[in-house]
Amino acid sequence: RRVCKSLPSTRLYQMSRIKTYARLRPPPLGVSQSPWYHPTDDKLHIDIPEDENLHKFAKKGKVQNAFEFARLFNTTSSQEEVFDSVARDVVQSFLEGYNATIFAYGQTGSGKTHTIEGSYKRYSDRGIIPRALGMVYEALEKRTDDDVKVQISYLEIYQETGYDLLNPGLQHDGLVTRLPKVTILQADHNNIIFKNLSVHLAASEEVA
Repeated sequence: RRVCKSLPSTRLYQMSRIKTYARLRPPPLGVSQSPWYHPTDDKLHIDIPEDENLHKFAKKGKVQNAFEFARLFNTTSSQEEVFDSVARDVVQSFLEGYNATIFAYGQTGSGKTHTIEGSYKRYSDRGIIPRALGMVYEALEKRTDDDVKVQISYLEIYQETGYDLLNPGLQHDGLVTRLPKVTILQADHNNIIFKNLSVHLAASEEVA
């Protein structure tokens, strides 16, 4: 177990904050970008055009909204940009001994899998998970004085039910819903147990 280092108060404050980011997905080929929204570096302005069903909500014929984020990634933002802004500090905090979480939320088809996992067609298209693993193993290689063992689990929550994506049965069937459901149990001393979630040794980034 690694002892956490003493950190400046400003660093601790930044780590304790929940930051929200947004990423715009490019429109499908042949479809022009919607004129309703106007992104900036940290805000998304949405103007809903005049409609008879909206008159009761908008005095001037349209609804205007502005949503603020820690950063807004436009349709041309690269996977590297997203990782550097969203995940790099989070992974570094994890390496310093702190719990860290990155949560992707969005409707079906909005690009969550592309952002988190990426594509294996091009190395530059790697998502947050493979880039985070690379950063972790790179840091561990430099800790020659530490005895470190890395274990990995891969849990998917689908329709509010957990499934183990590293379950060997998934390779034969391909349907997560036929796997044993992962359930959360409360253990002693406020510990959490994930029943039916496998744990795998991963000695290198390639294994992970």
